[in-house]
Amino acid sequence: MAEIKGQSLSEITIFAAEVSTFGRIVAMVAIEKGLDWRLIPTDSSSAEHIARHPFAKTPAVEVNGHLLIESDAICRYLDDVFDGASLVPDDPLERAEMTKWMGFVQAYMFPTTEFGLVMPRLIAPLMGRPVDEMRVEKALPTIQYQLGLLETALEGRTFIASDRLTLADIYLFCTWMAVAHTAEGKVMLHHSVNVTRWMSYLGSRESARRTAWPEG
Repeated sequence: MAEIKGQSLSEITIFAAEVSTFGRIVAMVAIEKGLDWRLIPTDSSSAEHIARHPFAKTPAVEVNGHLLIESDAICRYLDDVFDGASLVPDDPLERAEMTKWMGFVQAYMFPTTEFGLVMPRLIAPLMGRPVDEMRVEKALPTIQYQLGLLETALEGRTFIASDRLTLADIYLFCTWMAVAHTAEGKVMLHHSVNVTRWMSYLGSRESARRTAWPEG
């Protein structure tokens, strides 16, 4: 059982869709910090959720009666408050490198992969909608470029920003694992040996296994 300012905490509550990449990021961080968690499947557009987040974004997290929103704020809070190996480097340059890659995910990689490939290829069919092939085709060159940046950065490295796991690894891993569930992603990753090696290593961690995408 984790400790927070002298109080016992058995679990945190995550409000997010079951396929939410950022919900998965928060869950991985929780596990790495020794926390149990439960997911409340959430419609971000509902009035109930907008009362939690004024811009209708997920995840939101409840920790000992405190509501937290915005993934960066949530993850840094969990890392700051709870025991376990820190997911934020002590070295200022490594910390800056971590923050850079987290920014890359939020500003560039996630929007492109999520809305250009994952949503049209995986989520739309689940909702009974046709795949927007033109959107996928348009996004693929940018996704390939972004993957190439990660491939180069991981040359000779086990982790992206430090000699140990950081928040940046978790942000990147969850984003590219979603891509890996698409046919196009499988092909691109097959030719990205450094990223594949890194994803395989991170995928063996308990936090990744317990938050894995459902099969099928």
